[in-house]
Amino acid sequence: MVHTTLIRVLTTTALVIAAGVATTAPAAAEPPANVVQADLDGDGADDRVSLLPGPDGGWELRAELPSVVESAWLPEDERIPEVGLRVSDVDADGAHEVVTPVSVGANTVAFQVFLHRPELGLVPVSRRDGHPFFLYEGGAVAAVNGYECATDHDGRMLVVVGATLEEGDGSRYEGHRSTYAVSGGIVTPVHHTPIQGVPASDPVLATDPHTCAPAG
Repeated sequence: MVHTTLIRVLTTTALVIAAGVATTAPAAAEPPANVVQADLDGDGADDRVSLLPGPDGGWELRAELPSVVESAWLPEDERIPEVGLRVSDVDADGAHEVVTPVSVGANTVAFQVFLHRPELGLVPVSRRDGHPFFLYEGGAVAAVNGYECATDHDGRMLVVVGATLEEGDGSRYEGHRSTYAVSGGIVTPVHHTPIQGVPASDPVLATDPHTCAPAG
């Protein structure tokens, strides 16, 4: 049985407008992984997840679970494989997700977080209103975008940073640092911290996506 999920994504131009930043793909620190092992169903065994050319263009995100193969379809962006897949557990529930690039610009990459839901197949994390939820990375000098995971008394949280150079100032940034809870594939805002007048070296702009990796 094959579950197929058609994913609507914004075009690169629309993503840039929505994010308010210049587009650019950050330089990769390690070779991109287009095949990863992730325990999508939380059964303790890894499942093979791969990025493959789609039969009609675009890309197929394919997850091979013990009893089913699930697919989601990504847009026709030839640079997606240059970024590759990342395994995460943004809610620390033991079932992994795959952070997947869906649009690659000159300096900024847009990602979606895909997870396995038995009743739906392979689907992206979304907002409570059903709208897609995107993560951004990069921005060159004009913007700072990134994400990480933090753990507090409420458990693991997803932290997102988005900031741009202040108008008329070529060295300080303004934007936001937002914290989200993720449960059941739904992202819920928890805290929003404004960023204003900070240099690029300020810790409030710092993020580390490796903190979203599965424990152990």
